[in-house]
Amino acid sequence: MKGSMDLFGQAFNDRFNGKVYPFYFEVSGEKYEFKLDRYFRDFSNLSKVENKLINMCYGDILDVGCGTGNYFPALEKRGHAIGIDISDKIIEVSRKMGIKNCFSADIFSFKSDKKFDTITLFENNLGMGATIEGTKKLLRKISSILKDSGQLLIILSGRAKKANYVEVEFVPIYHDIRGEKFKWISFNPKFLRELCSEIKLNMKIISANRYYSFIKISKE
Repeated sequence: MKGSMDLFGQAFNDRFNGKVYPFYFEVSGEKYEFKLDRYFRDFSNLSKVENKLINMCYGDILDVGCGTGNYFPALEKRGHAIGIDISDKIIEVSRKMGIKNCFSADIFSFKSDKKFDTITLFENNLGMGATIEGTKKLLRKISSILKDSGQLLIILSGRAKKANYVEVEFVPIYHDIRGEKFKWISFNPKFLRELCSEIKLNMKIISANRYYSFIKISKE
């Protein structure tokens, strides 16, 4: 996945420098443009659910898959926030945007000398688990660095409405360069609740509509 995210990083760097070129995903042989503007939004342009998630954050905060760090001006008002992203090139952009507390790291191998009050997964980022077993591994890893009284806050996309989950393979394309294929998974909230229960985590739906579900996960 890192190679694919580095292609994002190249596109983000170009976008930051005012060079706006189209970025594409290929899914099942079909190619469509993926807009990058959302990763450069300021606080006034965040959605209601993103604002709601940010307002629930407190204490020591870890944002997993922090991207350009565009959430950080708001997160840093809620506590001491740090972010991690798998791509060095994406973190370069966060630095250029003035965000000092974002670092290059893979959550699956991430080590911390402290535990967190709040861990966040914006942008349907729970999908980085890629598979059912990968998601269990991701949730267990997050639980291991979460305080006993802490919370994991997630925004799920509404892609898995009728199925328990949907797995998709993406090929990123930028300047005719094809990045590494990677998998992403989206969950139906009811099925995710069963998954959480299986690994001794509590799940609560804070709000939902046909486009998203905002979810809080905590330890039992």
